[in-house]
Amino acid sequence: MDESKYQKMLSLAIFREVEAYTFYREIAEKVHNPEVKSLFDWLADQEEEHEKQLDKIRSQPILARSMAVTLDGNLLEEPEPLPKLTVDMTPDEALALAITKERQAAEFYDSLASSAEDDSIRRLCLELSKMELGHEQALKRLLSTSKTLPNWEAIALPEA
Repeated sequence: MDESKYQKMLSLAIFREVEAYTFYREIAEKVHNPEVKSLFDWLADQEEEHEKQLDKIRSQPILARSMAVTLDGNLLEEPEPLPKLTVDMTPDEALALAITKERQAAEFYDSLASSAEDDSIRRLCLELSKMELGHEQALKRLLSTSKTLPNWEAIALPEA
């Protein structure tokens, strides 16, 4: 892969992580339920850490030579055009969209992992994918209780 495609791929991944981080942090500031706030703070912290890990990789040009990724549209572009996550959406709309984006992120990292020649990059991508799937599951659990809630302030986690 040439350097510019490598940088574009990592920039896209970082952009997606920052978008998720920003959304989760905004929701954490908006909700009143302490458990839900804690969940969104955790999600934001995770996405911020992903961004830092990817930025660290991006800053090491030598890694471009250790990756052999076939860059098709699935890696450099959104699989389908999706709207930006925003706190102006209803909880069920935003959570459903966030779930879709977490799934896409997991698939993106799986694709990178399957194409990476470097074992450390492969492991990192697989770990990021696993974490994104964990985010997806946490959001699905929350969505199951948020149906028809009028606003973020009313949202709560299901009883265990």
